[in-house]
Amino acid sequence: MYIRYCQEEVSGLGRVSMVGNNFVIHDVYLLEQKVSATNTVLSPKDLSNFLVKMVTDGDDPEGIKLWWHSHVDMPVFWSNIDEHTAGSFRNKWMLSLVGNKAEEFRIRLDIFDPFRLTIDGLELKIDFSDDLIMTEDVKKEISEKVSSVNPFPVFFDFDVAQALVDHRLRLSQRRKK
Repeated sequence: MYIRYCQEEVSGLGRVSMVGNNFVIHDVYLLEQKVSATNTVLSPKDLSNFLVKMVTDGDDPEGIKLWWHSHVDMPVFWSNIDEHTAGSFRNKWMLSLVGNKAEEFRIRLDIFDPFRLTIDGLELKIDFSDDLIMTEDVKKEISEKVSSVNPFPVFFDFDVAQALVDHRLRLSQRRKK
């Protein structure tokens, strides 16, 4: 829902466990961040406070096995920045998810130990109720934690540029049909 209601890129973390042969995302967390149309920067202070609170509450930070983010209205793909971020975690394994407002998602598993392996294109099944109270809570949390900073320093990413060109071409072809 954060992806649906945030007008710019947004990112966060989530708690994941294994149930049989399936990964189950139990909770997603939105942290304070500065965002633009193409970037998110999580607040280091808020991330630190989040992890300290988990430990204080008796939760194990090792359960944080999801990094999620949006591409707003762009297609879902792994940009160079996404590749770098997904590869920077130090868990034994981590899921990464990218989504957009068209409710397209891409999810991957990165294994770091005992060896490095990425498995992309995992199936995602979403199972939660989308009620009015939850929607209002999400919108409120976005307004409290997400600050728009425009413009970020722009580092031209050819993957992003090509994806935008490809996406616009697909949209124009759909309109012609």
